Amino acid sequence: MDKTAHKFIEQEYNISFHQFLVLMHIQEQPEINQKQIATFMTYTEAAISRQISSLEVLELIQVSKNSKNKREKLLALTVQGEKLINSCLKLLTKKSNQLMSVLTPAEESSFRATLNKLLITI
Repeated sequence: MDKTAHKFIEQEYNISFHQFLVLMHIQEQPEINQKQIATFMTYTEAAISRQISSLEVLELIQVSKNSKNKREKLLALTVQGEKLINSCLKLLTKKSNQLMSVLTPAEESSFRATLNKLLITI
């Protein structure tokens, strides 16, 4: 599903899947900073910095300085970024539903239970 999601996001919205994940983290935690995203995604701060710069140029995020720590940049989604996230999630949900449609209700239930069990161990 991950490679499929990459393809759908990149083709439909012209952003990378990694940029999409950065946007998701910002949406989940408004005013998150670059270091927190890098830690959570297990990327270097330099790699996240490149993603942030691209997203800022696309006007999907707003970068501001932390008033308590001038060296720290806080990240927030713009209205355009929020719209893009919502559109991406709708597309991924639609594609996921299409994939799951080949399963019987019992198979889908079993699949989801197994997946949840695996995700809990991460």
